Amino acid sequence: MNRTTRNGPPDEDPPHPAEPDILPPEGSNAMVSLMAGGAAITKVENEAMLQYAIQRPRDERAVLEKALAALEQFPEFAEKMWYSIPYKTKDASKAVACDDPEHKSLGQHMHVEGLTIKAAQWLGRRFGNCAVRTTVIGETDASITVEGVAVDYETMFRWSTQGEISKMFRTRDGRWFKMPENQRRQAIASESSKQGRNALFRLIPEPILIAFWRRAVELADQVEEARLNPKAGPKSREQQIANMLKAFAPYNVGRTVLEKFLGRPIESITATQGVKLRGILNALESGEAKAWEVLPMEKPEDPPPPDQPKAAAAGAPSIPGWDDADPQNPLGGQRVGEP
Repeated sequence: MNRTTRNGPPDEDPPHPAEPDILPPEGSNAMVSLMAGGAAITKVENEAMLQYAIQRPRDERAVLEKALAALEQFPEFAEKMWYSIPYKTKDASKAVACDDPEHKSLGQHMHVEGLTIKAAQWLGRRFGNCAVRTTVIGETDASITVEGVAVDYETMFRWSTQGEISKMFRTRDGRWFKMPENQRRQAIASESSKQGRNALFRLIPEPILIAFWRRAVELADQVEEARLNPKAGPKSREQQIANMLKAFAPYNVGRTVLEKFLGRPIESITATQGVKLRGILNALESGEAKAWEVLPMEKPEDPPPPDQPKAAAAGAPSIPGWDDADPQNPLGGQRVGEP
């Protein structure tokens, strides 16, 4: 054992850190033992959480009260709890009034709204006595399937949701490319978060979700109105507008696009419009939508990834082993670049 004196260094040099252990070969007895040990630990954890749920069942009224109290305490986070996506629609019964000055540029449209992944984390902590897990359950040459599973330890109610990620993307000129590895990892992480949220929200009673969402929108409206209030001074308003433009910049959304969406100069933005833009920004940040899908702008051309070869010439096979006319072609007969 090393001893450190009051005025000097240790009596001897500390030992070098041990080399990290390498996992045993898959299928070996050591790997089987390792997996069995992990399963035993998981079993103990599940039994402990189940016992806790039995001894301390949740109070759903208290769950909502605590969630709302936290929002009231930190109202600046309310704007991060929900998203709002305007989509064009041919269904007049679902469309927003066409004379809505805020969305004339989108034509007849409807809003798709919901709670964000951050809201799921916020509510999940207070709901408690449950578990959420996500995993990749399937992968083909064309897509990846991600599953989210949520289990309520009080009622043993279990719900799973699934989402599919395309491994291919198409440029504006119609060429197809396989998703680079770094984008693949990001896409899996994003889809896993969404499926985990979707599964959890099947456990939490709908009245709690609706009440939380409505209060979050109300608080966001109040916060935005305070930010843009002329009484706060022109510098404060200018700073909020600058912050808004900066937040949208990573999505190639500038002043021109936002003003076209609002139907007015951005300096004249109202608090209600500011809240709606925050809902759209939340949707962009969480991967719920793309900017060109919800704002009056054209889809930017996707440049071919640097580590991918150019698209195959006409007549070349789409994917090795598949014919374009083959109904089993996962790309639906679309011609793609060589992987």
